[in-house]
Amino acid sequence: KQMATFARGLDTNTDFRIGLMLGHGPDNRKHPGYKHGTLFQVSSSDPAVIDFSKELKACGKGKSARECAINRVVKALERKMRALPTDHSEAQGEALMLSLYDAAEDANLRRGIMKQGLFRKDAVLSIIPISDEQDVCFSDIETSGMYEKKNCPQNEGESDADYRRR
Repeated sequence: KQMATFARGLDTNTDFRIGLMLGHGPDNRKHPGYKHGTLFQVSSSDPAVIDFSKELKACGKGKSARECAINRVVKALERKMRALPTDHSEAQGEALMLSLYDAAEDANLRRGIMKQGLFRKDAVLSIIPISDEQDVCFSDIETSGMYEKKNCPQNEGESDADYRRR
């Protein structure tokens, strides 16, 4: 419901795309590379990127085409949200910032997302994190040493408080 309200509130000339990135943690021995830093697809036939302009084209022309496209985008996003897999990494689905950071910093992950059409040179990227818990890379209290460098993108020896001030 809220996604439809959000989409309806965008300027009518906005061409938007939506990609769903899970907050699954990085590689571990039991689950190497499982979904971390990638766009989620329910199946191989599910598009990694929900493209409003493609949906608008599929809805044809006319007064109701925009509303039809918004409804199709929302339905596709809801399908993804209902099929979220369990995270078996140590992060347990709350490493959203790390997943995004690695997707942007790792050349292979970044190329994959560019190829899928979400990261584009001709478009502004807006990120809306959705979670039911605090990200494992964030703390509102001093937790120096709690997270190793491999889990959060901060400099070695830097406290969480120092990292947040950057």
